[in-house]
This record gives sequence, structure tokens and C-alpha cells, in this order.
Amino acid sequence: MSKSWVQIPPGPHPFRFFNRFSYVPSNVYLEEVDPLTEFVDGIKSKSTKNRYLSRFDLFLRTIGIEGHSIKERARNFGFKARDNEWATSTINQYMRMQKQRAEKGEIKESTVPQFLKPIKLFFEMNRITLPWKNIQRRIPQGRSYSENELITKDQDKQILTYPDRRIKVAVLGMISCGIRVGSWDYLNWGNIKPIERDGSVVCASVRAYDTKRGKYYQTFITSEAYRVTKEYITYRENNGERINSSSPVLRNLFVPDRGGKGEPHKPIRLKSTGVKRLVEDSLKGTGLRKPLPKGTRRHPFQANHGFRKYFSTVCHTRMKSMHATMVQGHSLGVNDSYVTPSTEEL
Repeated sequence: MSKSWVQIPPGPHPFRFFNRFSYVPSNVYLEEVDPLTEFVDGIKSKSTKNRYLSRFDLFLRTIGIEGHSIKERARNFGFKARDNEWATSTINQYMRMQKQRAEKGEIKESTVPQFLKPIKLFFEMNRITLPWKNIQRRIPQGRSYSENELITKDQDKQILTYPDRRIKVAVLGMISCGIRVGSWDYLNWGNIKPIERDGSVVCASVRAYDTKRGKYYQTFITSEAYRVTKEYITYRENNGERINSSSPVLRNLFVPDRGGKGEPHKPIRLKSTGVKRLVEDSLKGTGLRKPLPKGTRRHPFQANHGFRKYFSTVCHTRMKSMHATMVQGHSLGVNDSYVTPSTEEL
């Protein structure tokens, strides 16, 4: 269903998808806003968008909203949701069902709030007000990720023994600059610049993409991480790949890689999903991840986000707090426009 133009009769109109109660003069045509488009416009990250769309559509189907597509279901739901009492009651019933699933052990308790986030965003982007505090009080928060252990140096060294030359690039990169795993979707060889002192590389500057804020920021990797990355890039170049600034830092396996089937001169970017799988395979392959005992739902330390957590912990104990915040890609709030430390300071 495409966007259409609708004629609005003169006078005040309490239509939720327009400026509420605004006065519209006669013979005015306004473009009808699509509720799903408004919803998607509020999501910056591609991976978040796919996850939110999937969970929001699950919600629509579960509560029985009709439509041949998610766009049509979202539109039908948007009109029904103008009834605040109905919308609040429906959401509470849906979240009660998710709580019951958690109590039965079908899903983690910490997953329950994730089902509400896309629903709340849909209402916010379409300017429909609900008593969110009342709704959220009913939802368990579950275990916090902060309760996970930090990965140790010995565990990190064990991961690096995994027989895939890309694992050193991925792990040393994430643990020494703290990028989110989604940043690999955008990280090119041209985004990494070595920094030298007295003729030797001491570290490298990384122009990383923040998938949460939708913008690039500066961070750094160690000389060791830069060296293994450079060696990996040289290995690819020696096997026939034409390397330039737009070449992905991580790519698919190719002949003569162990288990490689791709062509050396046709690189395919190893995206965040591939990096996740690579790290998970390395944890299992090196014996660091074993099947969980019955009744246990989480491993002692996180896989990919665990590297960022380690980086953050080290930064905040050894750097100025504001600088540590910046190299993680976090916002400084009102200070974003005023605090501009030099590369040397960072």
C-alpha cells in the first residue's frame, strides 16, 4: 500500500498521525503518513531495524491484527490504537504472556523487556501517548549483563589459538578498541591509520562506525592488533586480491584458506553476523564454551560484547573518564560540541 493524498475538511481534527487538534483550512490536501514508515525512521541500526520489525510483527499477529503484509497490519493497528484503553489493555495482556513464557523457562527473563521496546517505539514515532510507566512496572528486568564476568588474558590467548587467521584480527581489534560487533559491517582498511613514534608503530587510529548513534568516531587499536591486521591484508593481497581503502578488514574464507571456498580476487565482507559466528566457533573449538548445565542459561562471560566490556573497564581505570567515553563512541551530551581532544591526548 503506497502513500496517498487525502483531503481534510476544514476545522480542528484529532487525527493522531497529523498535528493533533491543528486547524486545517478548506481545500487542503495532506500526505497521509504511513505508521510503519514512521516507526522505521526512528531506528538507526540495520540490525536493530530487522530485530524490531520481526518482534513488532510478532506482536501484531499474536493480537490478531489482520493484513496481507506488516505494512498493512501496522496501519490497521495504528487506527485501532487511537483507543488508548484498548491499546493499553492489549499491550498488558501481550506482555503478561511473555512473562508467563519466562516463568516456564521458554525465554530468559531479561528478554521480556525486549518485546516491549519496538511496540513503545511505534507509539512514540506515531505520536500516540500511553501510560508507559504503568505498563513497564509490570515487566521484570531480569539479570543485568553487568553481572557477567570479565574475560581474562589467559582466556583471550586461548581464543587466539583457533585455526582461522581472521580470529586474531577480530578479537585483538575488538578487545583493544572496544568497537561493537556491528561496526564490522562498515570497517574498511582505509579506516585504520598507523601512528608512529621514532620510526615504529605504537598504535593505530580507527575510524569506527557507531551503530547506535549512526555516526563515525575515533578510537585506537594496539600495535599488536595493527600488525596482525596488516599481515592479514598482505596475505590477501599476495593471493590476488586488489586491496584499496574500501576493502573490508575481514572477508570470507577463500582458497587456500583452511575450509575456504571463495575466490581470492572476489572478496565478500564478513559482516557482524559472520564475526559473531567466528567468535562463537572459536570459543567452542578451543574448549572455552561447553554445553551449559541444566538450569543455567548464561555463560560466565559474554562472547563479542565481552571484549567491549573488557576494553571499557581498562579505559575507565587508566584514562580520563571523558576520554574513555569518547573512544567507546558514547555521547558526551552537551559537551559533544565543546570537548575536542587531540589524537595525542586520546
